[in-house]
Amino acid sequence: MPGASPAGGAPDLGAMFNNPGFQNAFQNFAQTLGQGGGLAGLLNNPAIQQMMNNPQVTQMLNNPAAMNTVMQQMMNNPQIMDM
Repeated sequence: MPGASPAGGAPDLGAMFNNPGFQNAFQNFAQTLGQGGGLAGLLNNPAIQQMMNNPQVTQMLNNPAAMNTVMQQMMNNPQIMDM
């Protein structure tokens, strides 16, 4: 599967970003979020700001092992890959 972790290591991000399904899903997500100020609204949402200021969230985002787990779960989810 493109983007899957080779031998238990980090996901192959090159293959993932070259996957047409992922590119399409990401492009649709970005367009939807950017339309009508969606991204600005999301970033100005107090709940999102509170979450991003949480040291546990910051620690997770800066933890390669945690982010690899998240990416692996996303790449193994057929609903995401079929977007």
